[in-house]
Amino acid sequence: MIREATLEDRSDFLRLWARFMTENRKGGCHLVESLPNLHYFLEFFESYVQGRVRGFCLFWQTGDSPVGVTMAGTTNFPDRWETDLGDIANLWGVYVDPPARGQGITMKLFARALEMGREMGFDTVETYVRPENEHGQRLTKAFGTRCYSEQHFVRLNDPRIMQNEEAKKCLAREITHG
Repeated sequence: MIREATLEDRSDFLRLWARFMTENRKGGCHLVESLPNLHYFLEFFESYVQGRVRGFCLFWQTGDSPVGVTMAGTTNFPDRWETDLGDIANLWGVYVDPPARGQGITMKLFARALEMGREMGFDTVETYVRPENEHGQRLTKAFGTRCYSEQHFVRLNDPRIMQNEEAKKCLAREITHG
């Protein structure tokens, strides 16, 4: 089940996000799995869940502890360039613990993140997917992303974002029925 994170989820966030960073590094990501980088993401987590910065963190809860996480929101870059994509939220990533994979959790978290972005008034969600991340490439394409190199953009008000039937079913089921 998907739920929004609270400050009490800090340790679960750190546990899952550290695993996410380690796995991404093994996959060739430029981001180093370091304590300073983990603290950087913790600052975003705390800012989003406290409402200091527009954004959110979502968990997939199974039993007593979360097994999946995603986080998105403003990045507060002071010199953000102008684009035709409007107000952009950065989706930092989606991670699911290996034993919980293969159940559609990643797609459900991604779909809910897009819906939350729309609810918060963002025009576009941006995420980075390495070319060798075949699962991530399929996932973002299922939601109709515009791709530039490793950057994928989802225009939240574009009716074409839900062209994939599996994505439509997933979004309808998870968003409208909880």
